[in-house]
Amino acid sequence: MKISGIAIQKYRSIKRSPRLDLGDLTVLIGPNNEGKSNVLRALAVSMRIVRTYGFPPGNTREGRPSTRRPLLRGLYDWSDDFPKDLQEKTPDGNSIIDLWFELDAEEQAEFHARVGSKLKTELPIRLTIGARNVEFAVRKQGPGAVALTRKAGLVAEFVGQSLRVEHVESVRTAARAKRVVEDMVGFELTSLRGDEGFSAALETLVDAVKPVAERLSADLAATLKAFLPDVKGVEVALGTDRIFSALSSQVQITVDDGVSTELQHKGDGVQSLAALALIRKAAEVRRGALVLAIEEPEAHLHPRAIHQLRDVLSEIAVSQQVVLTTHSGALVDRRNLSNNILVRANRATPATSLEEIRNALGIRVGDNMSNADLVLVVEGGCDSKALVSLLGHLSVDLANALTGGAFAIESLGSASYLSARLDALSNVLSRVHVLVDNDDEGRLAAEKARRLGLLSAAEENLTTVPGMKNSEFEDVLDPTCYTDAILQRFGVDLNVKEFKHSRAKWSDRVERAFISQGKTWNDFTKTAVKAIVAMEVAQNPGTALHPKRSTSIHALVQSLDRRLADSGPL
Repeated sequence: MKISGIAIQKYRSIKRSPRLDLGDLTVLIGPNNEGKSNVLRALAVSMRIVRTYGFPPGNTREGRPSTRRPLLRGLYDWSDDFPKDLQEKTPDGNSIIDLWFELDAEEQAEFHARVGSKLKTELPIRLTIGARNVEFAVRKQGPGAVALTRKAGLVAEFVGQSLRVEHVESVRTAARAKRVVEDMVGFELTSLRGDEGFSAALETLVDAVKPVAERLSADLAATLKAFLPDVKGVEVALGTDRIFSALSSQVQITVDDGVSTELQHKGDGVQSLAALALIRKAAEVRRGALVLAIEEPEAHLHPRAIHQLRDVLSEIAVSQQVVLTTHSGALVDRRNLSNNILVRANRATPATSLEEIRNALGIRVGDNMSNADLVLVVEGGCDSKALVSLLGHLSVDLANALTGGAFAIESLGSASYLSARLDALSNVLSRVHVLVDNDDEGRLAAEKARRLGLLSAAEENLTTVPGMKNSEFEDVLDPTCYTDAILQRFGVDLNVKEFKHSRAKWSDRVERAFISQGKTWNDFTKTAVKAIVAMEVAQNPGTALHPKRSTSIHALVQSLDRRLADSGPL
């Protein structure tokens, strides 16, 4: 079972929201103090109410089934949870939370068996929450709606037993983790009650401490009689339940991350992640589907750790729904923009554009990046200039995306800057793809970015050339595209054996050709030659690629086309 949607009216700062669709991973985005956490609280509160009550059918004075129940303390506090600016005007006002549930075929069959009604679409319910009472209603339309509404109690019981929301607040300390582990230990110890060996050991322990309890009882009785003459006796009991409680409360969590230390003495980031992991684990061992509602999972984390957290959350969302609030662009769902919900000015709406999300997070980007959803990062400025023309020639979709600004190409200047630039692009919500030279510097830069969680294998291409150990962008080009230009500009003929050495990479071959012909070769010359090559490629993209050496570029085009198609409209 999944929660497929939620709508909120008059709950805390949220006056009214449209239906918000919830996917496997839903991200709530917006400035501080404008309602993100209140959406999570509404989700958690509504499900706690359903689970706590189960709504066994009561009766009204007329004898009809009733779903109105007294509201237990601790679930909803009208003075805090009903909008404060409406309390004086509407002292009998209610908060309303609508939930929609999606059931798979097996769950639909179980629903029919337990409730007695068939369900082929979503299951919609409404909670109307007042200061003292809460009312549960099934809002199904069409055939069978009346019959299902009469069974609201059974419906609530089914939902409450089938799905839980685990609300993980932003403050996650070692103490919070310890409480979770204590609950887990207590749960596991309870399962030992039927074990003969454990029961015998427990009885032995009770017998051993019994004289201590009796002596304390006598001492306390004598002490109390001195002040309260009517006291006839005092009994100090140390039963098995108290021993269970004592065992589970004496938990010590030690984490060895190279240095074995109690969790309470680790840094805030380690404590936060440990608490998050343990809360999730504790929730997993219980029956039923689970929704993890997490406030600011990136809190206290180093920026690089946030990228790794993003992958973990995506992995969790495969089997459990995740709804989170964040201020980090790294946790935004850039592939499915509608999975991001913008909460601003106490209103919640699904995101429809990347620009909206950037504005909500206060992200500023340059004009050339304002609409870019996908950015190709390359090593040099000359590579960038040549690739704009090449990619536009090889793919109509890429040409249109370049013209419209949905796709951009950025150069690094050096592969060593790759990780820093990918981190920056992630923070401005741009999806990235990387093309680096297939040499030591390029391979090491890509490996470092992957290790830091900034790059995946699907986001990377190297300028490989069949039969070459090391190669760079110019190696995939047909030399006939630029040899005349270099001869005219530098007086160097590249139709020589020094340049035609097929195993050496392009820069080494050009250097040998220049030196063999008595020309100066340095970084300035190398940059000037690359600029001439890039200009010739930009002017002649149709003949620029070598027919046998350019497979990596054609593969790059296919990867970029797929990724642009996956992104959908901006």
